[in-house]
Amino acid sequence: VKILSVETIAPEIGGEFRGIAFKTILVASICILAYIGYRFRLMMGVMAVVALVHDLFLSVGLFTLFGRQINIDIVSALLIILGYSVNDTIVVFDRIRELSGGNFGRNFREVVDQAVNLSLNRTINTGGTTLITIGAMILFGGKGLADFALILFIGILFGTYSSTFVASALAYDWVSYRSRKLEKEKEAARLAGRGGAPVARPA
Repeated sequence: VKILSVETIAPEIGGEFRGIAFKTILVASICILAYIGYRFRLMMGVMAVVALVHDLFLSVGLFTLFGRQINIDIVSALLIILGYSVNDTIVVFDRIRELSGGNFGRNFREVVDQAVNLSLNRTINTGGTTLITIGAMILFGGKGLADFALILFIGILFGTYSSTFVASALAYDWVSYRSRKLEKEKEAARLAGRGGAPVARPA
């Protein structure tokens, strides 16, 4: 074995790379939050970004458990995962807005359930065909594409289920929390108006 060359990377370069990767993902997440907040509601934008952070943490965590290293190609794959995941999330949110008419009432649980059911077939078909293609890249793409295809496979797998079962569930939990809080405030105001005091109830 003949060693042709040896390259070393200083800690400063590694730190700079981490900083650039973090800033890139942060800017992308802020842009996604702004777009979904404008297109739908700010609450939905926040829940979409929470679901995206969930996707990234799980993807990077599982990727590193396989003993793989993070490089610039992996960061670009993470950005692709962000775009893919938020696309599925927007489809579900658009169904929710369409079915609710923009008014989140008491039947919001049924609205979310119906929106997920209506978009589930499309999500499974799109995610399944994409995963088949990436699986072929992992098997036949060689070592040069192995890590890139692997992180894409993991991220799209997590992104497919999180856009359906995480983002919409978080949106429902937030709307339910706000509705309960509003009802308590109305009840307290009604009792105060009648000269009474709200009765403490067990949580």
